[in-house]
Amino acid sequence: MPRILAVASIALALLFSATTSTVSAAEALDQQQETIDGMQCIIPNPFAACAHGAAQTVTAGLTGDLTAVELFVNRHDLTTEDLVIEIHAGAPDGALLATSSPIAPADLLVEPDAGWERFTFPTQANFNAGDVFAIVLPFAPYFSTPEFERWHWGKSSSDVYLSGVRYDGNGFAGTWGPWFDGSDLAFRTFVDASAPPDEDHDGVLDGDDVCPGTVTDGFPQLMANRYSYDGTALVSGRSSNPPHTIQETGGCSATQIIAAMGLGPGHQRFGLSRSALEAWIAALL
Repeated sequence: MPRILAVASIALALLFSATTSTVSAAEALDQQQETIDGMQCIIPNPFAACAHGAAQTVTAGLTGDLTAVELFVNRHDLTTEDLVIEIHAGAPDGALLATSSPIAPADLLVEPDAGWERFTFPTQANFNAGDVFAIVLPFAPYFSTPEFERWHWGKSSSDVYLSGVRYDGNGFAGTWGPWFDGSDLAFRTFVDASAPPDEDHDGVLDGDDVCPGTVTDGFPQLMANRYSYDGTALVSGRSSNPPHTIQETGGCSATQIIAAMGLGPGHQRFGLSRSALEAWIAALL
């Protein structure tokens, strides 16, 4: 039997022998910081005393899907842009794990009024208890949006949440750093603890994951018709080649597919060939 077909048969056996679970909507409040004695001004572009992007790291207490985040926020009366938050792994500049559905300006209170707003995620991130993630109100490239786009995020004036850190975005340098006074932003996180686990956080549940322990690929040189996993999808060295999702590959990165197929040093140096990738995906269908 050809090597690719043999490996594909093994992958199919693994895939169809896996047990899948039905997710129930058993949402629970996990982490929270509700001490609010001020409001931090946040604007996508540097402006006066406003932060240019803001973030708060959180340590998950429950294992499961992050279903929602609530923030104590409001907006400037001239703000016209939707408010969107992101969830990143470990820190504000970590891998992007989820992006919230947008909240329109008309649905936000106008300063000085403020209140708790609920952000939900079309694609939910899955965490294990003890994992650290960042709730991020991202900054934009310098002066790419009007200067009157502005929100405020409730905060404490001291370090009251000991399992996380508040960050401020530096729009000029494109970097993040801990806030100088050690204070924390206000948040609540909600988790579906009945959700099946995704131990390697690649978006493929453990019960369906052919390749556990998936991490981003790092080939010395990615050639035009070769593929590499960038943490979101398998992308080619040639932009016209279509990307492939990690779900299509059964949770396998290019490096893992190369190892499973026993492909040679050319693949290990220049990336997974398009033909091998397509054969792998076809075998999983």
